[in-house]
Amino acid sequence: MENKYDKDDWTHVGDEVADTVQKAIQSGIYTNLSRHVGSFAGDLLKEVKRKVVPRVNRKGEGLALMKVIIGAIFGLFPAPFLLIAFFGLLPEYNGAAFITLFILGLIDAFFVLMFCKGMKKLKALKLAQRYDDYMRIRTVIEVETLAMGMHASERKTRKNLRYMIREGIFEQGHLDSTQQFFMIDDRTYNDFVDATRKKKEEQDKVKVEDARMQTTLDASDLTPEQKKQWKKAIEDGESYIAEFQRQKSAISEPQMKKHLEDINKVLVDIFEKLKARPAQIAQMRRFMEYYLPTTKKLVQKYQEFNQIDSPGEDVLEAKQEIEKTMGTIYVAFVEMRNNLFINDVYDVTTDAEALRTMLAKDSLVKDEWKR
Repeated sequence: MENKYDKDDWTHVGDEVADTVQKAIQSGIYTNLSRHVGSFAGDLLKEVKRKVVPRVNRKGEGLALMKVIIGAIFGLFPAPFLLIAFFGLLPEYNGAAFITLFILGLIDAFFVLMFCKGMKKLKALKLAQRYDDYMRIRTVIEVETLAMGMHASERKTRKNLRYMIREGIFEQGHLDSTQQFFMIDDRTYNDFVDATRKKKEEQDKVKVEDARMQTTLDASDLTPEQKKQWKKAIEDGESYIAEFQRQKSAISEPQMKKHLEDINKVLVDIFEKLKARPAQIAQMRRFMEYYLPTTKKLVQKYQEFNQIDSPGEDVLEAKQEIEKTMGTIYVAFVEMRNNLFINDVYDVTTDAEALRTMLAKDSLVKDEWKR
């Protein structure tokens, strides 16, 4: 059958759609309008896709099929007989037979693995084609949208896309850094990266300019002594952030690493705000002289405990207490970040005293702060 869209120019499709719409208006019958228009659009999209380079790389399909066939013949089919032979040898031990059976089992496992890998690749190719059909002529799509269209979970869809990209099924496929968007070709990905970079540069530029203007305004109101304190606080803050980052890299316990990561994020926010609003240095004295040194001391003590080869029960309990205390510290830091620079009359000593009470209850204040 001759295809009505074989020509390079499909402008006449617009006329057909216009005629269909006009007839519906004249007759007043709109029942099948969307179906007719959708049919035209669907045919057009199919023809467009036939004229573009295939986006699903099927080069490995033959090899995958071969793995399935070979794996089934030499792996799946012999497996039951090997199991029968194994259980048959159990009542009467035969060393040589067991060794032979073990070797055959390893060979069989190799071919079973080959079968599984081949099946996985074939299923991925089939699913990739479904993804491509769903995207139609689009070159970028949200993973969430794709998952909904496939009636699958977002987590599963993201995992499938990573496999397809790694295996070269989507030869030019990319996920963005947040893995929220899937781009099917290099050109789209490069455009996305460029746009993201330019947007970030513009935001950073605005942020730096705002901070510079705010710093100039606030710094002019400081006394020479306050300016000195402000600069020292920023330097010390950056030092604490670097120290906590270093300590986090050296710690293997997931919970403690998470606490340090969260605390560092809050500290970055606090000192960025302090750079922009130097006048707030007056509210930072207890924070700089009490909160941060104590937090640092607890982290260092935790690291010392980690160096003990065979820690006793008391050391393990102390580590757990420090981990819980770091969670308390994080809560206090977040509260300070959220309030210190919004309410100019915020009294940071209230949080400091509350935190001190919490730490005392955890039996860490006396032992750690006096050392």
